[in-house]
Amino acid sequence: MSASSGRPGTYLSTGWRIVGAAADRVAERTETVLDDRLRAGTLEDTLFALDCTVPALDEGRANVERVLDAVTEEIRLSWADCPRLLRDEDHKRSPSRFGGLWTAHSIEPGKQWVGEVIWRSVHPLVAGSAITTRLVLQERPNFLRIGVRVTSDDGVASVRGDVGAGQAQPKFLRSLRSRLRFFWQGGPLEARRIRPGDEEDFVHSTLSSSTRAFPVVVLAPLEDGAYVIAPEDLAWELFGRARLHVFEKHEQTFALTDTVRDRRMSCFQGAARCYLPGWSLEDDPLQHPLLLSDRLTDPVMRAGWMGGIGRWMGQRVQLHDPLQDQAPQAAEPVRRAARIVSPGEEHDRSTNGDAASSEGTTPEAPVPLSVEGGAGPDLRDTTSGAADPTPLIQVLTNDVSNLARLVGELVRAHTSLGDEVERLHTLSAVRSSSTNAIERRLGRLEALLERLVEQGISPASATQIAQVTEAEREVEDEGRLSLTEVVRAAEEVHSDALLMLDSVLASAAASPYEDPERVRAILDAMATVARRRRDNALGTSLRDAFNDLGIAYRGAISIGTSARLRQQYTFHMPEGEPVQAEEHIVLGNTYDPRRCLRIYFSSRVPTETRFVIGHVGRHFEVGSSS
Repeated sequence: MSASSGRPGTYLSTGWRIVGAAADRVAERTETVLDDRLRAGTLEDTLFALDCTVPALDEGRANVERVLDAVTEEIRLSWADCPRLLRDEDHKRSPSRFGGLWTAHSIEPGKQWVGEVIWRSVHPLVAGSAITTRLVLQERPNFLRIGVRVTSDDGVASVRGDVGAGQAQPKFLRSLRSRLRFFWQGGPLEARRIRPGDEEDFVHSTLSSSTRAFPVVVLAPLEDGAYVIAPEDLAWELFGRARLHVFEKHEQTFALTDTVRDRRMSCFQGAARCYLPGWSLEDDPLQHPLLLSDRLTDPVMRAGWMGGIGRWMGQRVQLHDPLQDQAPQAAEPVRRAARIVSPGEEHDRSTNGDAASSEGTTPEAPVPLSVEGGAGPDLRDTTSGAADPTPLIQVLTNDVSNLARLVGELVRAHTSLGDEVERLHTLSAVRSSSTNAIERRLGRLEALLERLVEQGISPASATQIAQVTEAEREVEDEGRLSLTEVVRAAEEVHSDALLMLDSVLASAAASPYEDPERVRAILDAMATVARRRRDNALGTSLRDAFNDLGIAYRGAISIGTSARLRQQYTFHMPEGEPVQAEEHIVLGNTYDPRRCLRIYFSSRVPTETRFVIGHVGRHFEVGSSS
């Protein structure tokens, strides 16, 4: 019997034909793969997830409309022509590398309206990384339920792991912060205060609760009662990740330490600690991550901390079933052979005929290959005579999984060794530049002393010797980069790690600092630290990271600095937004600008993973020198 007369097979939308007993099922699966509709990401690639509610109406307007308007504005950041999303209109935009949209809605029994929006975009801070956001809205008479899941298209590693996850909270949620009243984890979204005397009850009723299914973060004040980050802002950043509880007074941290019986499990001095569900007094403190105050103020380290919490929580959030047609569930193992026939092969077969079929015989089934490539075991189904691919697929899957695991371990080991080599290289460069600067100064001093001994000390000889020394210094510096050229080179080479503001070149041009090469080494080291911090590979505070490289870092200026002098540290981003650059690198402890230089920068600009540098030059005016 010929294929054309008895078993025509099933044609796909691409023009390919599938033949065989299981052709229909294979075709259905293949068409699902070929479908160009945008699909939601997988659970294991979750960066952020949220399930919360808001009132259905506010000031006479349905809040579902406010949410859809906010989502429209976010999508338009990457697709300017996105139509306004409405509750009764569906839209589709075929997926691309950094684009795609799919919306749908339905009315469920009981007059519940359900809407779903899926869109793809670039990660808000990690360039070149695609993310997919799925939003599910369930409108009922009294409330609107909002479900969100953000996933990474190329795996969590493509967005720098926990750091990218910590920066993945959708923008539309922030735009709704002042317009909607959010309810999450059994109450309104807010920082919950722990009053003095309630510490023990908080530990036993909240932290130790066997029914708690979400992380809890505790924020401690500094000794003066201030917080390093406003509790209301931190509560919002933790939205969807952990519920925030705040101590009102510094003394309460001592009571917490007494209750948990271990200072390593406590929270103190402006720090924040996350207590995961299932916490007990016997737990290892490292299981419940602590973020010290200097790291809490660092937006990248804070993002990495929150990203780890968010990924843990996000994989436990269940959203409403998808409205779009999902790929069918895996059917029973396919026992009958089915293969795809190309249009060209179909033409050949229709010309020559199916000899085996026309003669009434069955073609011999191909011998399956083993993993090594030789002849493998006979996997044919004895009841049908056709090869059963299921055992072979399972073997291949296991081997591929093991290979992927080994490759992953090799990549991590290689990365760790590379990081250590880079750190040692940077340390060597910084120390070498400092040593060279010292040697140059000692050489000049030695030459000056020799001339003084030879010519004697007199006003005339001193003037002559100074002129000769200055001329020699100019000859020695000939061919070396100037401070301005060093800054320009760093701006070009390290544009991914250092953001040089316009004020940097002016400050460098006005500085008579004598060791531009040392500044070059310091800027290279700063770029290295910024990249490791960006990739969540720093593993320590900025102060310790710089100290480890032999660089003197100061995290702030003196508390007693007057308002007038503080104005020196205010710079402006390219868009005009002011930024306080009080962090600084110290080169030299004298006020002589030839041997003293300061690099004033900020690592705390919320929208920047780079170090924002505002000044490379003279020491700013301070109270003791003014």
